[in-house]
Amino acid sequence: MSESSSVKKRLDSIYKGLSTNMCHVHVYDILCQDIKRWIPASEPCSVHRLDKPTTGCLLVALNSVSGKSLSRQFTQGTVQKSYLALVRGGEKSFSSKQGRIEAPISYLDGRAQIDDSGKEAITEWEVLGASTKIPLSLLRLGLVTGNKHQLRIHLAKILQTPIVGDSLYSSKPLAPAIAEVTDIPENRLFLHASEISFYKYTERGKRYRLKIRSPIPPDLKIVCEDADIDLPHIDGTVVIDEEVDGIDDRYLWDRRKYN
Repeated sequence: MSESSSVKKRLDSIYKGLSTNMCHVHVYDILCQDIKRWIPASEPCSVHRLDKPTTGCLLVALNSVSGKSLSRQFTQGTVQKSYLALVRGGEKSFSSKQGRIEAPISYLDGRAQIDDSGKEAITEWEVLGASTKIPLSLLRLGLVTGNKHQLRIHLAKILQTPIVGDSLYSSKPLAPAIAEVTDIPENRLFLHASEISFYKYTERGKRYRLKIRSPIPPDLKIVCEDADIDLPHIDGTVVIDEEVDGIDDRYLWDRRKYN
């Protein structure tokens, strides 16, 4: 079994006691230290990133060999990522229940902008629920291309439904009605990497797709419940797309296989 692992980015615990303006790399270092305590023989290395305020699944390779393998999958587009986003806008903000955004992106001083001559950027979206009380909706997002700030700029500028807490791409204040129904934490971007999947191989060479799901953060649950938005049931778990002989959850997470 390839020495790779996907761990959930536990921001609620990692950020506790840390300054909000602390460099993102420090948080990643803490995460790597946690992995090494769990699997002493590992040498964790990064294969992708999440924006600092984004919660959810983060894929980390346990050594450079598996890191190169996973990086190839990102380059080839075989890694699939799904996000949940709480956005500003009710049911009437959407002309349909789902759609696909194809709007190229360029960057100026690290900030994304829609640009017809920019990098290809494709986002798939689906409305999971919309509040009938206040202008808030919950979307599931499929990241087809993985550009920096892609989801944030596409939702803010193409759908015109910015993510709650995204002050970088929308300076418009929240509707007063929202504050009357629920509390929105300050400096909280409601974007959650809910699922990531990639290919792995058994010791006999059979390929299978491994999915890792991250549970919905408590504060997102509270806001959706206050707004009467139905939430999908997502447990933090490991899922195999098909039955593979000799592979089960216990095998996948057995630390003895990495020591």
